[in-house]
Amino acid sequence: MRTTRGVFNVGSPVLIFYLIFACSVLSNINLFSQTETVTVDSIIQTSPCAGSNIYIPYTVSGGSFNFGNIFTAQLSDPNGSFNNPVNIGSTPYWNTGMIIGTIPHSSTFGFSYKVRIVASSPAYTSSEGPNSVIVINIAQLATVLVTPTNGIICVGDSANLSVVTPMQSYLWSTGETTQSIDVSQSGAYTVTVTDALQCKTVSSPPSTVTVQECTGVQDISNSDILDIYPNPFSDYLTLQMSTLGGTNYEFVLYNLIGQEVLKTEINQQKSIIQRGNLPAGIFFYKILTREGIIQTGKIIVQ
Repeated sequence: MRTTRGVFNVGSPVLIFYLIFACSVLSNINLFSQTETVTVDSIIQTSPCAGSNIYIPYTVSGGSFNFGNIFTAQLSDPNGSFNNPVNIGSTPYWNTGMIIGTIPHSSTFGFSYKVRIVASSPAYTSSEGPNSVIVINIAQLATVLVTPTNGIICVGDSANLSVVTPMQSYLWSTGETTQSIDVSQSGAYTVTVTDALQCKTVSSPPSTVTVQECTGVQDISNSDILDIYPNPFSDYLTLQMSTLGGTNYEFVLYNLIGQEVLKTEINQQKSIIQRGNLPAGIFFYKILTREGIIQTGKIIVQ
């Protein structure tokens, strides 16, 4: 008796074809079967300032994302376009939650910023949130003026740090809350300023002050021969002698490392010295005669 072999026997080319086809169909079904979706809910904005935080609640539906997934909030440009989105915050999670985002300090004025969320596992990009983010006040620059400008002072002296633009409030890294402060310790100092709309900015880079031992020259006035004013000075310095008495005097100026930067003869009771190319900073002077040094002191150039 002959046994008829069916077309679906193991090894049959037809069976193999159907198996490959079925696997392909199942694979395609799995490819398009992702049901996890992310919806950006109403964004909570507490300040219209660049640099402030916003709160981005979101809802995951249709299942959970994979363990290890990261949700990242992205901000559009001021017109709501995501051609070049900026990441403003993220959270490593796989289900419904909230992201705290920070509006970049570089953000410009605008009423139509939008937010969306991007998931990493599996990859997914949500639609934009239902409301816009508004930026109506750009963070103010916290510019600090240091006197002396090079930040170098002698032991026992102090440097002045002052915020150039008046603000609503100030908080220095020292804990002080005034527009300007005096410091006598080496260090890097910053200030957080708050404007009228409560926008906060931290001064950057920090203002550096260096305290040095100014050896070799004492800050003394052992004679009333010379009066120097103004001190500090910006444009010119006046040397007022109490008397000449037929004596020849020399006025010599030195920088902090002892280099001579200026020398002039004093041949009248009142002399004017122009600043010239002198940089801002601390300098020391000597009044000399043939007999030696008769007066020394310190001068600040602003």
